[in-house]
Amino acid sequence: MLIQIILVLVILLTLSRIWLKYRAQEVSGQEFLAWLIFWLGAGLIVLNPGWATSLANILGVGRGSDLAVYLAVLGLYYLIFKIFLRLAKLEKNLTKLTRQEALKKEEDD
Repeated sequence: MLIQIILVLVILLTLSRIWLKYRAQEVSGQEFLAWLIFWLGAGLIVLNPGWATSLANILGVGRGSDLAVYLAVLGLYYLIFKIFLRLAKLEKNLTKLTRQEALKKEEDD
C-alpha cells in the first residue's frame, strides 16, 4: 500500500511537470498528450495491479511485472532511437552552419 502512495505521488509530480512544460511551450501538444496517456495509464496500473496481470495473460506473458519490464525495455529502445535521430540532425545542422560561417569568413577576407 505504501508503494502505491509513493508511486501515485511520483506520477502526480511528473504530470504537473509535463503540464508546466506544455504551458511554457517546451513540449508540443502531441508530446503532452502522449505523456499524459502514458502516465495516466501507469497510474491506473499502480492503483489496479490486477489489470497488468490480466493484460499480460491476454498477451501471453506470465506476470504483469514481466509485461512492465518488456514494455519498459521497448520504450527505452524507442527513446534511444529518437535521441539518436535528433543528435544526427543536430550534427548535420552544425556542419552546415560551420560551412556557411567558413565561407562567409573567406568572403570577408
